[in-house]
Amino acid sequence: MSLSKQLTLFIGLMALGTTSAWAACSRLSQPTVNLDMVVGRVVVPPDLPVGSVIVSRDWTMSASGGASYSCTSGTNRFAAKIVSTGSDRPGQ
Repeated sequence: MSLSKQLTLFIGLMALGTTSAWAACSRLSQPTVNLDMVVGRVVVPPDLPVGSVIVSRDWTMSASGGASYSCTSGTNRFAAKIVSTGSDRPGQ
């Protein structure tokens, strides 16, 4: 078998053997955090493209006594849904 075919076979087998790493997280005993996220008045231009970020803010979520979650190593992603008062499409 030629070196080129051996390298192709090796690369193919390496690609089949790769896996994604995800973190396993478990919630600790801290209570749920209520976070007052005041954004203020937001004006959306009529020509703003769909999917654009309208406003962005950062808030600190500190739990008394330390972390709220314990995770194994890997990729950690926490997501939150924000629903406006009076919204006719909650959760979207």
